[in-house]
Amino acid sequence: MIRLFLTFIFAFNILHAENLVRDFALYKLNDGDKRAPTLLLMGGIHGDEPGAYYATDLFMRHYKITKGSVWVVPVVNPHSMFANVRGLYGDMNRKFAALAQNDPDYQSIQKIKKLLANPQIDISMHLHDGSGYWRPTYVNNLLNPLRWGNCSVIDQIELKGAKYGNLESFVIQMVADINEYILHPLHRYFVHNTHTKSKNDTEQLKALTFFSLSLGKPALTNEASKELDIQTRVYYHLLAIESLLGQLGIEFERDFELKPASIKKLISTAHLQAHIEGLITLPLGSLRSPITYFPLPQGVEPKHMKIQSSSHILGLVKNKQGNIELKYGSRTLSTLLPQWSAFDNSLNSVNMKIDDTMQAVRVGSMIYAKESIEFEPINEYRINIIGYVKPNDTSPLPNESGIKVYKKDLMARYSLDTQALIYRAEIYRKDVFSGMITISFDKPPLENSAPYKLIAYKPAPNSPLALAHAHTKITPSVSMPPKAIASKESMPKNKHNESPNKPIIKQNEPRKTLTHFVKPSVGVNVRLKPSTQDSIIAKLPQGAKVEVLEQVGKWSKIAKDSKNGIYQEGYISSYMLSDTLQSASQENTKIIESPPKHTSQKPQDSSIKTPPINAQVKVNIAFVRLEPSLTALIVAKAPLGRKMHILSFEGQNGEWAKIHYIFEGKQGVREINGYIAKHLLNPL
Repeated sequence: MIRLFLTFIFAFNILHAENLVRDFALYKLNDGDKRAPTLLLMGGIHGDEPGAYYATDLFMRHYKITKGSVWVVPVVNPHSMFANVRGLYGDMNRKFAALAQNDPDYQSIQKIKKLLANPQIDISMHLHDGSGYWRPTYVNNLLNPLRWGNCSVIDQIELKGAKYGNLESFVIQMVADINEYILHPLHRYFVHNTHTKSKNDTEQLKALTFFSLSLGKPALTNEASKELDIQTRVYYHLLAIESLLGQLGIEFERDFELKPASIKKLISTAHLQAHIEGLITLPLGSLRSPITYFPLPQGVEPKHMKIQSSSHILGLVKNKQGNIELKYGSRTLSTLLPQWSAFDNSLNSVNMKIDDTMQAVRVGSMIYAKESIEFEPINEYRINIIGYVKPNDTSPLPNESGIKVYKKDLMARYSLDTQALIYRAEIYRKDVFSGMITISFDKPPLENSAPYKLIAYKPAPNSPLALAHAHTKITPSVSMPPKAIASKESMPKNKHNESPNKPIIKQNEPRKTLTHFVKPSVGVNVRLKPSTQDSIIAKLPQGAKVEVLEQVGKWSKIAKDSKNGIYQEGYISSYMLSDTLQSASQENTKIIESPPKHTSQKPQDSSIKTPPINAQVKVNIAFVRLEPSLTALIVAKAPLGRKMHILSFEGQNGEWAKIHYIFEGKQGVREINGYIAKHLLNPL
């Protein structure tokens, strides 16, 4: 409620209650190709979530669809994006259940609803940035069920009757594919089923994805964490998109390597240009701010001014002083102090000497010169080179055509850029603006267009699709990031030296199982893969009956009959199971899963293996950290006297204790895994 109130205050005080609603744009990539489904991809319904709209913008600029089709709305809510608020007129993603016709977003919502209902669209995916990191159980203030960052979200397990209605299978696979390429264990993705209808979640019932389900159209969401920088959020969003494309059989190409460093370069403004009303070109790399006396069309609202670019998140916005801000997403690139004028499109090109070579130059374009420029005079038109003053000229309407102008003759403070290398020559027909030639004395940019390459999709090892393909000997022929296209010989093996794609259950062979029961009184997590760092796909209570299919080290691959008779498979630590129900119910000891393996590489001699020993904290508070480093994230605070197990000592001199213990508090039972400085503990 407070956020909504502040949004309206922002709109009224800064934007003078002007209706700034902007229509969103829809682009159709490889439209009409029915060899694979049509995906609707949408970002930016919340204006303060840049990872989402930079991801869709980058997708538009650097991907090609070669089989199937993708319809893209780069930013659903552009007016809120430019204002950098969640919703300029309230949360747009809570307006799909009911909405008054006088709501400023009403027409936008109706248009989105119509788009979602389009019979050509088979499934939709929506991108968001959420706070913290979603976890199924409380870990700390940053990692808990109330956070939304780094998870893939569905409203329910399936949408019955829909061709692509198995929502849970899509996100389970998506999470597995993303986690194959995470940059840090903290970034691990999870499946987040909101159970919107069954839990009667009043907020989620108003959201876009649930509305889509009500139309019989599958919809799912990917969230990236706001704790991450923009390029890393975009990286995880693109991993999610590529996973879904691969699952759907939509083939694609991209022209860059999928990693945050590449993304950072691509979302910068270094090689971007803006074309305004077809008569002005502005390079966006290092614009000066403000730019004075900038020609803009008289009588046209900024939101209706035509601006074209390879980027789809550019716009012109009026500020409270009446000046015009050039926006790239929420970022202001420059403030234009306008010189309002009628615009005239009667002139197509001009002749000019560039370093003494005569050329015909299209009006509204940008040229590169080394030393000098000179415009050929044109009847009825005059040329005003901004930053140049003709000696002894006192005319109110200067005309600098026919004059050879050197870079040294131009005053730096009138340049368009902060390096004083780019200037402008304005063309007028009397007092009517007829166009601009942008002049750069910098070196022309090098060609920055890498070739597009087809990316072959290979599901993450041990993921549902990988196992299914292994069982049926089907090789997928769709798309994914660089690591996924490695050959079988180069693919990593697990700790049992087995290929990740080795089938666990041979096709057509009977399922051999042993019945076991869950022992811990607090229940047990079922994970997608045999690792405590992998996704939790279910939680079983004490005494739950499971069928053990196979032993994988200290893990048991189990199956449990769901209500519809289909096996739900996953992994449980073997010592959490008992072969009799009686011994399971009589279990009194606290049983936990093996502590997580951290993926950060360490020298071979940095870990001193030791049998588990007991210890307790000897100081008032001991910080439990995610990794053995004073700069690592604090995941818990262990008080004086807290007892725990030490599993090993790590660090150069074994100064860190790798620990785990069970904590029971008001929030329930929590498993604590991490590292504590050894000198803060006493052995027991």
